[in-house]
Amino acid sequence: ELPPQALLWTGAAGDSRWSSPLNWAGGRLPAPESLVAFKGASATPCVVDVNATVAGITLDNKFTGKVQLAPDRVLSVGAAGVRIAGGTFDASKGRLEANFGFFMKGGEFLAPTQTLQVNEALSICGGRFEHNSGTLHFSHGYVFIHTGKVAFHDVVVEPSGNVVLTQPMHVLGNFLIKNANCFQG
Repeated sequence: ELPPQALLWTGAAGDSRWSSPLNWAGGRLPAPESLVAFKGASATPCVVDVNATVAGITLDNKFTGKVQLAPDRVLSVGAAGVRIAGGTFDASKGRLEANFGFFMKGGEFLAPTQTLQVNEALSICGGRFEHNSGTLHFSHGYVFIHTGKVAFHDVVVEPSGNVVLTQPMHVLGNFLIKNANCFQG
């Protein structure tokens, strides 16, 4: 369910660039307080061609397009988190910071080849998550991890609070825990 105040991607400019105001409903670029959404009607690809900060990003279950981070670009997502239910989110060449959660129940996610930063919560209940030999890094406060049957390459957990794993976590490389007050799971 998309929030009514979500800023919708339309791709109307025809250049696939996040930085083009005409690609967004209302002709305005996402701001740090924006909740951005990609719906089925907006199947035009989006390339995040600038460093950007938003409150949340949603790829809904009817979205069939692709959101891609350009090389060396950073997308920092705030309190509303990253929510993937459809389409493809390709972060393989950039850096994604999910500051208050990463939630996936469909679609496809290609993780950064460097580091995927997740704070607070990671929940993967469906879809395809490709680790790309990168590092999944958790930090800040309480960390809740639900991963389904996903495999990760390297994982670093360094919260300032408790860590809860709801099921075993499949890690192919290194698994490092720092500073956890309590580890459950």
